[in-house]
Amino acid sequence: MKSVERFRGEIKNGNKQIGASITLNDPMASEIITRRMDFTWIDMEHGSLAVDKVEGHILLAKKNGKTALVRVPALDMAWIKIALDAGAHGVIIPQIYTPDEVRSAVRYTRYHPLGIRGFGPRLSNAYGQMGSSREFIEWANRNIYLAVQLETRGAYESLDEVLTIEGYDAVCIGPADLAVSLGYYGDAACPEMRGILTDIISRVKSAGKDAGMGMGVNREFAGFALDAGVDWLQIGSDFDYIELSAGSLMSLKK
Repeated sequence: MKSVERFRGEIKNGNKQIGASITLNDPMASEIITRRMDFTWIDMEHGSLAVDKVEGHILLAKKNGKTALVRVPALDMAWIKIALDAGAHGVIIPQIYTPDEVRSAVRYTRYHPLGIRGFGPRLSNAYGQMGSSREFIEWANRNIYLAVQLETRGAYESLDEVLTIEGYDAVCIGPADLAVSLGYYGDAACPEMRGILTDIISRVKSAGKDAGMGMGVNREFAGFALDAGVDWLQIGSDFDYIELSAGSLMSLKK
């Protein structure tokens, strides 16, 4: 069983999945993170990850049997193709504004007849070791994990229509950007935003989609998100863990 199939199965069985964002170029960050956590969120939107480094992160996550999701820089067929052909189990599309953008994301991540993804896999089908071309296409169309990020007022106000669209797996909430977009100045933990987030999660799950969320290192807020019903949660980044550990050790100085 591929790790993305296991990831899906865990969610279906009600087992929350927790991962971290990868921002550092050294692939050992993924090797370390996936020894402990359920998945990686390899971040090409913020930071300076090069494509060859992304491939290394994906390979080391796979070595540890964990799911590698890539957040691409934008809704762009070229970037999505690069991430998937590098072997990513799925992609996260940031800054979604409209239902039509969600439809485009589905088309860009699926092969014919479900979409328009160009066919030229190498790493993604283990250099031809995943069966015939037809078998791989059918597997990829069934298993590539697609999450669209809800972090804008436009996406929030069109959520009901977004949830009727078929072919994608998850709505991933970006609470900080959504709070900015809705006028709460990035305060995702305020009572008003908590009510909005709880409502979004409930609507997403009622529509049969997975509910994901990305956030910084905040144990209390992470607990709120999990209690509110998210299926998977990205908590902090590789650099956060280094900084926090270093800060904790330096507190020994008195």
